[in-house]
Amino acid sequence: MDKETLSKQFYIEITQVPEALESIGVGVDIDQVKRACEPDAHGKRKLPAFLDPIKKKLMVNKFRLFEIYQHLEAEAEKNLREPIP
Repeated sequence: MDKETLSKQFYIEITQVPEALESIGVGVDIDQVKRACEPDAHGKRKLPAFLDPIKKKLMVNKFRLFEIYQHLEAEAEKNLREPIP
């Protein structure tokens, strides 16, 4: 990995996710975060959480979390209808 990639990796515990999202205007509570981190029937998660091998706690890459919201915003903008004149 190069230096730029390493500098972008900033891992936070899932208990810190609501505060991180609040900084971008997204209000969620810890229960919503926990549900998003649980695997569904197909083993997929809504948030990319992983188990820290040292702390034994679920962690999330803060910058990846923000990228998810930016991607969803971009997708929503692509799907805008043209205004009717």
